[in-house]
Amino acid sequence: MKCSISVSAFCAALLFIGFAAPGQATTLSFTSALTGGDLTTSFPLGANDPVTGLVDVPFDTLVVSGAPLNNGTYTPLFLQMNFNTTTDVLTLTGSIAGLSGLAASSTLVSIQLSGGLTANTSTSASSLNLPSPATITSITISSVLLADLGLTGVPATLTGLTDIGQSCCADGGNYVSTSASLDLTMNAVPEPGSLLLVLSGLFVLGLTLRKRTSTIG
Repeated sequence: MKCSISVSAFCAALLFIGFAAPGQATTLSFTSALTGGDLTTSFPLGANDPVTGLVDVPFDTLVVSGAPLNNGTYTPLFLQMNFNTTTDVLTLTGSIAGLSGLAASSTLVSIQLSGGLTANTSTSASSLNLPSPATITSITISSVLLADLGLTGVPATLTGLTDIGQSCCADGGNYVSTSASLDLTMNAVPEPGSLLLVLSGLFVLGLTLRKRTSTIG
């Protein structure tokens, strides 16, 4: 009986450690310090001003961190952010040199919202607001990009969205982007070591139960 208790306790410890050990989250951070693109809003200007147009905001950097494969900093080509105010879809479209299959321009990220975007605006500047999680219907990342990073089938969360702009006219309402960012976090997956501990615990527990069953029979 003591042996059985010890084995059970050992199994429980393995399972607890395995499940408790956190997986490493992956972050995809698209950023830009380029000037360009166009953001327009309605009047009157102020906080949470509805965005009526977001066109060709340029991006020039992608930083991948915590992915199973190909972590690093990349320089995308012709990467631009657009928002369709009719369908409420935000997209990042372009190519990424250094990742297989992404040499040609394609849609890398598509975010479906249930409503429009807003920005904080004045006669001199604008700042895009991050949409609330409740308004994000779906996030689709290029299957080619996910495969290159070893993240096929892993869902994503939008954790950052910025676009700082300068007014193109004296009374505001139209702005050119001077910096922008879009950050995605991929849900953590169990690390290999954690999975091994869980499997080891299940294996030993299975042997123990089998032994007990045989003894009872």
